[in-house]
Amino acid sequence: MSLPTKRSSSTTTSSSSSSSSPLTSPPMKKAKSQSQPDSKNGLFHHHHNSSENDDDGRRAQPDNLSRKKAQPPQPGKKQFVIKPFKAKPAVPKNLEEETWEMLKSAICAIFEKKPVSCVLEELYQAVYNLCVHKMGGSLYQRIEKECERHIAAALHSLVGQSPDLVVFLSLVERCWQDLCAQILMIRDIALYLDRTYVKQTPNVRSLWDMGLQLFRKHLSLSPEVEHKIVTGLLRMIEKER
Repeated sequence: MSLPTKRSSSTTTSSSSSSSSPLTSPPMKKAKSQSQPDSKNGLFHHHHNSSENDDDGRRAQPDNLSRKKAQPPQPGKKQFVIKPFKAKPAVPKNLEEETWEMLKSAICAIFEKKPVSCVLEELYQAVYNLCVHKMGGSLYQRIEKECERHIAAALHSLVGQSPDLVVFLSLVERCWQDLCAQILMIRDIALYLDRTYVKQTPNVRSLWDMGLQLFRKHLSLSPEVEHKIVTGLLRMIEKER
């Protein structure tokens, strides 16, 4: 019989030792998250476990919310506080007189058909200031007196006019239209007075009604003008019949 060679004996001993020794560990497998090359594009793709990512997001969500709620105040920021005046601002002594002089000149310019020197917004602001400082009552009385003076002068100018009743009625109509437009413009200037003091005070007419009442009052005080108006209207009605 022929004896085995040294090479065959060594191989048999190594195989037997590898199978019999319990301490040897099997080769490690590749991790799932290991990058694997793409055969087509030559790029590396990283595979993640979706369940692990969901668990991590659920665990991290309350931490983020608690961080947003529990933000400590920043010491560097200062709060802006508006403090009231130490002393109440005093009303100027000549506020009412100076404001009325400006309004009076505007009313006169309106009735005389002249351009108003002040801007309408400035006049509106002047009326607002007087009403805010509880001067609406005196302002209303002053406007009423000034309007009455101009309305009385307009009706007095009709005395001794043309004896022709048709022509006279045309003059009355023109005077009436002018007065209506002028009262409306004055009401626009004193609109804040008309919406606050007039509504809050009983038995006080609006500026428009006040103008109509003044026209009716001074028309009845001039019998010549009133007689011509009534006679002219009756004759026009007879002609139309």
